[in-house]
Amino acid sequence: MPLAEAASAQSAFLLKDLDSAAVRDPESAAPLYPPRLQAQGIEGMAVVRFVVDSTGRVDLASFRLVEASHPLFVAAVRDALPKMKFHAAIMGSKRVRQLVEQPFLFLIVPPGTSPPVKTP
Repeated sequence: MPLAEAASAQSAFLLKDLDSAAVRDPESAAPLYPPRLQAQGIEGMAVVRFVVDSTGRVDLASFRLVEASHPLFVAAVRDALPKMKFHAAIMGSKRVRQLVEQPFLFLIVPPGTSPPVKTP
């Protein structure tokens, strides 16, 4: 389903319509690396779509998988979403619902090193 159609179906705005996009709170929960995949050295990703409501919480009924390299990465993201907190999107002076398409990367970082920095 195209993003604009999905946003309309969810009664949520797209990034292009907003003054300020929803942003994950740095203190928010994050998905846990699936232990089985980590033990096997398997890295991967899950790209998901969901609505962040005007309070900064995820509307769990809006969750949709876009793409994933393994079902356990999807499960890890789905398990974390109820505990995640965002700064809500802003349109004008109001907090609004936003349809977010978010990639979650699962990378194994050797002890004593920093994760790679991804630049746009």
